[in-house]
Amino acid sequence: MRITTTPLSLAAKTLPPLLVLLTIALVLSGCSRGSSAASRSSSTSLTSSSTSSASTRSLAQAGASTGPISKPTKGAVVKKRLKRRSHLPSQVKTRLVHLRPTHGSGVRGIAEFARIRDGVEVALALSGLKGSAGTAHPAYIRQGTCSEDQKGEGGSIEYFLNPVIGGNGGSGASTTILKGVHLVSLFRGPSPQYINVHAGLQGSRVLPSIACANLTSAK
Repeated sequence: MRITTTPLSLAAKTLPPLLVLLTIALVLSGCSRGSSAASRSSSTSLTSSSTSSASTRSLAQAGASTGPISKPTKGAVVKKRLKRRSHLPSQVKTRLVHLRPTHGSGVRGIAEFARIRDGVEVALALSGLKGSAGTAHPAYIRQGTCSEDQKGEGGSIEYFLNPVIGGNGGSGASTTILKGVHLVSLFRGPSPQYINVHAGLQGSRVLPSIACANLTSAK
């Protein structure tokens, strides 16, 4: 029979009994600390794994609740651009101006400028006209302003309009098509312009104006 010699058995043979007991105690203490460290390491690993899983679940839930962040579609961008363009002057279809009395005439009226395919349609409607029904009242678009016209310093004629024909009760109206004219150019041209209507004709002479409106005052 073969007898195996261990470190403890050697210590028992070579060391006094008290030293043998101390040696055994140290060996057992080391084994206990190693086991505790291994247990703590395992516990820490499990805790980290649990925390990571919880974080992953939270992120997944957040993504599911909010959904992906979508970019604006091409159609939405185009609509937004068209909306901005709709406010540009070139998109204006009609403009209105109010004609005020000049030279104490008491004549008032409205001039409507409408954009059409061939140019601009100008419609005049006046009230307070003097004279018999059927009287023609010349109308023009001139360079300058109404205040200059009041002083007799009216500018040159830019466009000839059809005369306003007086009717019963002092009312009158006319319509003119200005071909090849842009609506915006009448109100935002390089120089101010105004529209005026005259009392009538005396031979070849045009009588003073009775109503006037600056085109730049249109809203």
